[in-house]
Amino acid sequence: MQFDGMMEIIGLMPFDLFRILNIFLRLYADMPVKISKQFREIEQRIICELAWKRNSPVIPILEMLRNQEPE
Repeated sequence: MQFDGMMEIIGLMPFDLFRILNIFLRLYADMPVKISKQFREIEQRIICELAWKRNSPVIPILEMLRNQEPE
């Protein structure tokens, strides 16, 4: 199964999965290297590609932060 299809089935947005993966990587420092590497590759794909898709929560968050900046 493709990564995108899996996220669609479980109904999880890419950015939310990124946050969950970060928690696992921080809490389980002794995680097997292969799994840790795969999690990092998934994170990289989310950051570079998937987090910017339509309906992603990243865009509204960035817009909110931009509007809060003093001019």
